Amino acid sequence: MNIKKLILSMLFGALVISPSLYAGVYKGATDDATFLQLLEEATTKSELLADKISEAKALGLTTDYAQVSQTTIRLFKDVFAPWDKKNPDKVREMYDAKYFSQYDPVGAKGLPFDELADSIEVADAAITQLQEQIDGVVLLTPPPNFKTGKLRLKGPNYELDGNAVIAGKFFWQPNESDILEAYGYGGEGYYSVQDLNTETTLKSWRQNNLLTKLKEQNVNNRSPIQFFLGHIVPTTYWLRESYPEAFTIGSRLFTDYDIDNPNVKFWLNTLFDKQLSVAVEQLGNTERVHMIANEPTFSIRENGVDADRGVSNYTLDKYVSWLEKKYQTIEHLNNIYSSDFNQFSDLKTTYTIPLSLSYQGGPVWYDWNRFNMDRVNEWFTYLHNAVHKSDPNAKTHIKIMGERSIHTSYHDEGLDFEFIAKLVDMPGADNQSSSLAADWDVRHEMSWQQRYSLEWRAQTMMLDFNKSIAPEKHFYDSEWHGLSGARWRDFHMSPEYVRSTLWIAATHGLGSLTSWVWNRKEDGSIDPRADFIGTSVTQPIQLDAYGRTLKELNAHGNKISSLVPVKRNYLIYYNKDSAIQDPEYTDKMSDIYEALKLLNIPTGFTTPAELAKVDFQNQVIVIPPTMYISDQDLTGLEAFVDSGGNTILFNKSTSFVKTELGKTRNSTSSFTAMSTLEVTDVLLMAKQLEETLLDVTAEQAITLEISDENREKSYGILSAQYDDENANKTIVSLVNVSQENITVKLKSKLGIPSDITDVITQNKLSAEITMKPMDVRLISIGRSVEESIDITPEVNPEPPQIEIDETSSGGSLFFELFILISFIIKRKITITLKAIYEH
Repeated sequence: MNIKKLILSMLFGALVISPSLYAGVYKGATDDATFLQLLEEATTKSELLADKISEAKALGLTTDYAQVSQTTIRLFKDVFAPWDKKNPDKVREMYDAKYFSQYDPVGAKGLPFDELADSIEVADAAITQLQEQIDGVVLLTPPPNFKTGKLRLKGPNYELDGNAVIAGKFFWQPNESDILEAYGYGGEGYYSVQDLNTETTLKSWRQNNLLTKLKEQNVNNRSPIQFFLGHIVPTTYWLRESYPEAFTIGSRLFTDYDIDNPNVKFWLNTLFDKQLSVAVEQLGNTERVHMIANEPTFSIRENGVDADRGVSNYTLDKYVSWLEKKYQTIEHLNNIYSSDFNQFSDLKTTYTIPLSLSYQGGPVWYDWNRFNMDRVNEWFTYLHNAVHKSDPNAKTHIKIMGERSIHTSYHDEGLDFEFIAKLVDMPGADNQSSSLAADWDVRHEMSWQQRYSLEWRAQTMMLDFNKSIAPEKHFYDSEWHGLSGARWRDFHMSPEYVRSTLWIAATHGLGSLTSWVWNRKEDGSIDPRADFIGTSVTQPIQLDAYGRTLKELNAHGNKISSLVPVKRNYLIYYNKDSAIQDPEYTDKMSDIYEALKLLNIPTGFTTPAELAKVDFQNQVIVIPPTMYISDQDLTGLEAFVDSGGNTILFNKSTSFVKTELGKTRNSTSSFTAMSTLEVTDVLLMAKQLEETLLDVTAEQAITLEISDENREKSYGILSAQYDDENANKTIVSLVNVSQENITVKLKSKLGIPSDITDVITQNKLSAEITMKPMDVRLISIGRSVEESIDITPEVNPEPPQIEIDETSSGGSLFFELFILISFIIKRKITITLKAIYEH
């Protein structure tokens, strides 16, 4: 190997797909002359970038990444920044409407200047990277072409020309060719009962609008098309006037009508038959997904979301029937409830909604929550089946709120996460992920800020849960909140954060995404349907990083999809009984999950219904503190242990002590865990779990030794790996989610690997890699290992006489220097001969 090339390879081995950008805060003047000067500079930089793109194309190099930057710069210099400069009052109005806008250091007046300054920075970085490609410092892989290829769903992944890809787009993304090319080709169509002219007919203009929009998208090869079934009904709509009882009681957030009112299904049947059936016909075999519920929540507890709207008599009648079926006689119910009701219908006026938290832990709470899940499951099943009837090729999807998924403290919102994952064709969510630099209004869980450079747990937990319960299904994040959320903004988001959070999602099984949010119209004006400040269409660096990272992931799609574990060796036991009854259950479960993830072992979930599928010889069940559990579920755990299964139980003294209805369990369980631990600090639990699992840890081809800047053992790398048997290599992904530089030493079963390549840049790497916070690596590791020799000096030897010959080859010179160093430090060291002998 040429020494110059070796040095360049070492220098650029850590290069990410987009060279480092700082997303700096603009602090310059905000007058007209300065704006014109910035605009002129951005235009000049764009022209220089265009020239560099032409030069790279002539050499046969990929310019797809640079084209993302060119589109980003065009949008901001030609459309967004000029509109913001021309309309300061409208921009200020948006800023004044949001509490967290006070944290943006540039403010409404400085926004267009900041946009242009960041666009210049995007251009400089893109030009630098193109030059590195031209100079042969990096060799980037071209991403697949969504413009001409035909997207196809195959198992859990979309494929394009035989390669696994992540299909992406923004919410309300324009249908412009360069925007599609830069940020994704996904399409969309919206329909709801607002399309109805009468109970049995449609408004022709609304149908024409939908068909026209779908046709235009189909011409541009947009795919997959997301059909968004909305359940929002305006307050002045005729249905509300004709059927007030369907809307006054029982409605909830994003579902404006009572799902138990029979009129609702009648309206929807008309909609499916006359709107949806016609719409899908013109799409032919274009891939499509039907979102049948957007962020559903049907809370019944006091202080729950919209729980003060109560439930209708239709719901109460169902509740009574549910109780009658479960208890058979009122005497049986009275015995369980310690009550003296005369008939089941008496309960309708006693246990009213919103339900008092004082009932939690007892039979009343459990039955209402379990019934609520069952009635919502029935609603989802109806929607799923009705859509399939109208579109036999349908792929149904329910968008679960990212912060209201399995880790939420209360499970009173009617969402049976396991049932939903098994029902729909594409499980999914609107996952949240946030940077440490974000400014906050309200978030549910904040302790991560003490440990990490980004919040990753909420996103990976939902992915790992769904990929454990339904591994063969595609996961669709239909409102990805990795760039902004309703309650937070990072006003100058770094590209490193954008890249790392997308990589984390992809390596955990993300199949497609619709990102939040494109809230500008084609002329650059603000779309009032959503928040404007701090979103992607005000941040060139963020928008550029998003498009580039999607292309990077898709360029290596087969490797990325293969990193998602096929088999998870460590399964967290998720029990709905405790999730319903114990408000602390999910918090403790989440901490245990986090501790396991820090060990970089294939982690997932199991449930009582999935227990029979667990391989007791090769999978370990980790049981969070489970105070409430049914006799049936406890028997299942006992049988697993009796069959030789390994379990780790947390908080043994308070686990299994009550039935699902809150009755204290008198009999002693035969359950005996392999090990018992206590819930404590996450990092301490990680250490304890690592020691406990030492004897049962599944062997991986590559092990990681992780240390901090003081060379002490550390945590904070999220890693995944798989063996590529065809290439005889192991592919490993690494993401540093910590707040410090971390060194990763790679080891194989045979020793220190010597054939290590950065897949993204094609540069060679050593077996010791130092990563900054939010650094990402995708590396390929061959089977060969370093050869070593023992050069321990003898006791009290004479100093070696080494004469440096300036004409010596690089290998000879290096060898002599190593001998001298080994003598000075007087200790045993190992050196690699392979690279030296090549010179």
